[in-house]
Amino acid sequence: MEGYNLIMTIFTYEINTFDKPDQYVEDPSQPVLAVKFDYAEHHRYGIYSPQYDTPIHHSIKKEDPHVSRFTLAEFKSDEDDDWKERLYYVLDSFNVTEEKQDEIVDKIIEVFNREIGTLGSDNDPKILALSVDMKLTHFLVCQRELVARELRKRMLKRVRAVKDEEVEEDQYRESRKRRKIVGESDSCTICLEEFGAENDDVFCMPCSHVFHGKECIEKWLRENDNCPVCRFQLHVC
Repeated sequence: MEGYNLIMTIFTYEINTFDKPDQYVEDPSQPVLAVKFDYAEHHRYGIYSPQYDTPIHHSIKKEDPHVSRFTLAEFKSDEDDDWKERLYYVLDSFNVTEEKQDEIVDKIIEVFNREIGTLGSDNDPKILALSVDMKLTHFLVCQRELVARELRKRMLKRVRAVKDEEVEEDQYRESRKRRKIVGESDSCTICLEEFGAENDDVFCMPCSHVFHGKECIEKWLRENDNCPVCRFQLHVC
């Protein structure tokens, strides 16, 4: 979608065993190991932070699943790594990074080694199958909102929070620098908590109202374009 910027991409995967893997048995005369790969690409579009907020649009593109099979003898062989190369080939076809390829293959081997005892007797299943479910999620945010958010942050001026007994003395000194200060017992009108002395997360709006920064006024301005006290408008777009 046009007008959106990519802000984050996250790759996740899960590896699980199949309860009824008989569909992957081609030759029941010898034990078989199988790996079914599923890959889906998600795009989450949001106004501010689509990772945490409900997205305004969410699209999913799924690739056709791929199944790799090899015998138990191949898996146990110290000389034949062809089965492992096939796993890497499939992962590479899904554009999985080399680091994640190594991680996934190592995990597949770990699970097979742990579960391989189920292939023992004639009454046991002749197939041990794993599913590898991979998901690549792209988080995108509205380009207009990115610009607006940056402009809002630039309109906030940092404020010094000092001990109450130092307010009068510091007010004169800071007024010459055109900087605002507040006392430690003054409180933020959003969270109603005191600012506290030497707190560097205090900011002033152009209308001179003062708030805590990241968890208060910045969070407020993600969804509003005015001061929560006097409704002074921030015209950013």
